[in-house]
Amino acid sequence: MASYLRPDVYVERVASGAEPIQTQGTAVAGFVGIARRGEIGEATLVTSWTEFTEKFSKGLDTPFMADSDLAYAVYGYFQNGGGTAFIVRTASETAERASVLIPAENGIKIYAKDEGTWGNKLSMKVTSTQENGVDVFNVEVSLDDEVVETFEGLTNDITDENYYLPIINSDSKFITVPAGGLQVGEGAFSGGNDGIADITDADFLGERGLKALDKVEAVRIVAIPGQTSKAVQQGILDYCSGRKDCFGIVDIGLGRTPTEALEDKAEIGGSYGAVYYPWGKVVDPIGKGKLRLTPPSGHIAGVYARTDSERGVYKAPAGTEAVVKGFVEMERGLSDGEVELLNAKAVNCIISKPNKGIVVWGARMATPDKDRFYVSDIRLDIMIEGSLYEGTQWSIFEPNDEKLWSSLTAQVKAFLYNLWVDGALFGATPEEAYFVKCDEELNSQEVRDAGKVIIEVGYAKKKPAEFTIIRITQKANN
Repeated sequence: MASYLRPDVYVERVASGAEPIQTQGTAVAGFVGIARRGEIGEATLVTSWTEFTEKFSKGLDTPFMADSDLAYAVYGYFQNGGGTAFIVRTASETAERASVLIPAENGIKIYAKDEGTWGNKLSMKVTSTQENGVDVFNVEVSLDDEVVETFEGLTNDITDENYYLPIINSDSKFITVPAGGLQVGEGAFSGGNDGIADITDADFLGERGLKALDKVEAVRIVAIPGQTSKAVQQGILDYCSGRKDCFGIVDIGLGRTPTEALEDKAEIGGSYGAVYYPWGKVVDPIGKGKLRLTPPSGHIAGVYARTDSERGVYKAPAGTEAVVKGFVEMERGLSDGEVELLNAKAVNCIISKPNKGIVVWGARMATPDKDRFYVSDIRLDIMIEGSLYEGTQWSIFEPNDEKLWSSLTAQVKAFLYNLWVDGALFGATPEEAYFVKCDEELNSQEVRDAGKVIIEVGYAKKKPAEFTIIRITQKANN
């Protein structure tokens, strides 16, 4: 116990115990796809379209590719309200970095910074002068015959501050150089391969693709834009079901009729994802203003993020507020009857609404059940479970007694109360909306001896008013 012997200001350190549970983020997206540049098989953080462009098309004229939907999807994600994403560039094992020998005979092999045919447009020139009897090198790197980088005053002396190896490898956006020393010469790079001609579903789903997101706990939305084989569609749903902390967005294939979309949906299923249809048309930056068909998953992920921010994860990402920005028109228009049929089978439609624009008109999970029928159901569960998990970590090594149970109960109740106040939970009173139990009945001596503390939590979720029925009766004239 502290002793205060004279007038002064005293600082005491005290144990704080439980802290307020923080609501976990719900809108961090993970995308897998083909890109022009970037590290293959690594989850790369981007927080804006500009950052995506910098990391996946550095030095190139555009990140968009005619044979890849990834850049279009990421653009749509940020356009619709997305804020944070992790991007995995995938490719087959045949992906190669372009390279050049300088000089051509007995030179050192210099490589492009990363794999891809973009590197075949590189060339390099090394010249030399003498300064105080020492060879000093100047390096020019060109892309499409235009000089894009220069390095001057380099030496081959490892003890010199201008030693070429760390300078080029740390500062260059385009090349990497090995040890061995610079030599005078020039040449064009060749041998770069995007690794997409022979890419397989396994590449999209495996360690070089979807599984690279295993390293990122923050990811809550997952998509592989435009990859619509049954293996990939089911792979997304299985991945999210396995993690249980993220939600998959699945694209129905391009050109599918409503009947075919239903057939496709019947072959896949999962309780941690949703299916969207049809594709949308965007103005193509590399098509001289022409329209390009683009899968909906990237744009829908952005709608999820915007809805979460503006209304909360408990609000279904659908309805007249769920406008899909960037879509000029849809691949096909859908009749009311077609939308009704598709919705009943958990195919969420994107349609044009008069005076509203193009909107998401469906919010059902890929495999609905009686307790979790809608997209917002499972995403709210993911948020609550993750928040409680992180927020109660402090309790792990505390004495397992009544004091701990009381602290945990109060902490969890406070968290759920705030959700109720925000409108996330159903009920006129907190007692109707949730319950928390952590007591001796749950935590018997046997449970405590096993090193466990059990908290039982229940809460009532709100459901979307999916069918609003207006009954009109006529009053008879008397």
